[in-house]
This record gives sequence, C-alpha cells and structure tokens, in this order.
Amino acid sequence: KFTSIDTPQTQPIAQLIDFYKAEFSSNHAPKGSALDKGMYELKSGFIELQFRNNARILMEGPATFSIVDELNINLTQGKVRAVIPQMAHVFTFHTEDADFVDLGTEFFVSANPAKKLSQVDVLSGEVNVVEPASEKLLKNLKYRQSARLDSGVLKKSPFRSEEHTSELQ
Repeated sequence: KFTSIDTPQTQPIAQLIDFYKAEFSSNHAPKGSALDKGMYELKSGFIELQFRNNARILMEGPATFSIVDELNINLTQGKVRAVIPQMAHVFTFHTEDADFVDLGTEFFVSANPAKKLSQVDVLSGEVNVVEPASEKLLKNLKYRQSARLDSGVLKKSPFRSEEHTSELQ
C-alpha cells in the first residue's frame, strides 16, 4: 500500500481504506480515497484512514478535522480511535483544549466544541496531554488511564473503553 520509496510525493498523506454509511459535506470531502492536507467534514457514518506511516484511525461522524501532515490532525469535533505504530511516534491530535501526543499506542480521542470538552482514553502504550499555547506537559497517561479537559481545565476522568467500543465498532 504505502511501500514505494521512489515516489513518496505522489502518495496521499492518508487513504480511506474502509467506511460505513459515510457521508461527507460536499465542500469538505476527500477526492476519491485520497486525503491530503486540508479540512474534511464527515457528516455521519464511520471512516477508517491509513496514513503513509501506517497510523490507522477510525472516526465516527459527525466529525470535522484537518490533516496538517502525516503526524498531525486538528480535530475540531468528533470521536476517533487511533492505532499508532512505533514508526509514527508523536502522532498528535490537536483539539481546542489540548494536544494529545502519541508515544506508540492505541487510544480514543473525542472533541466536542459545543460543550468545550476534549477527552483521551489510553488502551495501550502512552499518551502525553500537552497545553497547546505553552506546550507544557499537563499529564502523561498510560494503559487504562483517561484525561478530560473541560473548558481547558484538566479533570480526572474514569476510563471509558466500553462506551467508545460500542460507539466505534
């Protein structure tokens, strides 16, 4: 899939590898199965993306996100399950309240701008929660740990694997 060394510029940053009842907004939709830099709006359904670095994300709509590059996604709204291999170390989801920086792991991220909430739940590995403006480390999370940001304030949060699993499968 993403094995060619000769022509990396011609490969999109991510490929849409699976979907279920996915509906994109017409002016923020991928061109075919290729996703490059830019904003996307998934109105409903589910999509699975695979990045050049083999990072995989499963996203549930409604979701609004921008692909910055192969290691950075701005998640304005939505729910994501990410499986990040070692080669994509430091893959980061940027939300309004925090940057969730992967340290080789599998985790859930959700962003709800209407409620000013962001949450991360770590399934394996580690994730750093970083304050965007200062780049200060707010929390290092490990297996079965969670963090919730409510209007930018870090709060304790119970691990929610069952809730995500039912929503994202």
